Amino acid sequence: MIMKNLCDMKQLKEFTVIRSQWVNGSNSEERGDPCLMNEQGYLCCLGFACRNMGVNDRQLLNNSTPEDVLKEESKITTIGSWNINRIVDNSVTDDAIRINDDEVSSQKKKELDLTILFKNNGVDIIFKD
Repeated sequence: MIMKNLCDMKQLKEFTVIRSQWVNGSNSEERGDPCLMNEQGYLCCLGFACRNMGVNDRQLLNNSTPEDVLKEESKITTIGSWNINRIVDNSVTDDAIRINDDEVSSQKKKELDLTILFKNNGVDIIFKD
C-alpha cells in the first residue's frame, strides 16, 4: 500500500489517548510492547498522535517511532512546532517516549507529564476512558 502523502495531513494541535487502548510502561506486561501500535492493537502516546494525523494502523503496526513510519517519505509535515521527519531526533519526542515507556511511574503521573510536555509544545493531549 502506498503511504499517504504527508503534505495532506493537518498540523496537529490536539489529540486524544483512549486509556483502554493505550500501552505504556505501566501496563506493558498485560498489553505488550509499547510501540506506535503493537500486535494486540494497543498504541503508545505517539501512536495516537500519528493516527490523529492520518497515519493508518497498517503503517503504525510494530513501528517504534514516527520516523520508522516516515523514513521513506521526503515530504515535510509538522506536529505542533516540530518537523515530523525529524520528530524522533527531537527532545520532545524523546521525552514522550521516555515518559510513556517508564516502568516505574504510575499511569496518572505519565498522563500529567505528557500533558505538560505536549502543552509546552503547543499540542493539547486529552486522556479519555
